[in-house]
Amino acid sequence: GAVVAGQCYFGVYVDGKLAARVDNDEKVTFYLKPGRRLIGVGTDPQGGGNCSGNSGHKREVATWVEVGDRQTFRISYQPMLDIRPSSY
Repeated sequence: GAVVAGQCYFGVYVDGKLAARVDNDEKVTFYLKPGRRLIGVGTDPQGGGNCSGNSGHKREVATWVEVGDRQTFRISYQPMLDIRPSSY
């Protein structure tokens, strides 16, 4: 299924498990246990029609979480769905 800006949610994953469904310009906060974590983004598995989660496209980044850490990641769609660490 196609992910079209403004019409579909994105699935946000922590260690391969769906943790949130977000729309454009939304933010989500997770409080994670320390250790190595995989933070990912993909199509919404609960979406229907053009927002169907059938594509299976998922992008992940590995990070190390320590006590008191605050990390920010930005989701982009240029030209494909992607997630990267961000300073803002």
